[in-house]
Amino acid sequence: MVKQICVFCASSRQVDLQYFKATKQIAEKIATHNIISIYGGGAVGLMGKYADSILSNGGKIIGIIPKFMVEIE
Repeated sequence: MVKQICVFCASSRQVDLQYFKATKQIAEKIATHNIISIYGGGAVGLMGKYADSILSNGGKIIGIIPKFMVEIE
């Protein structure tokens, strides 16, 4: 059985550091348990931290992003 989780979080860089630390910890747990992540597709803020942390821990991630956001990010 394939395990998946969907995560959406802030793409703002103006988030308190404690949330970046928590995001990294959660992503590490998810990646080490071989759970595929589906997330908001952003490369900055908490979404960027989440994606980077998943990938750096050998996890699998799928980004879903609206077309207009591709141009912004």
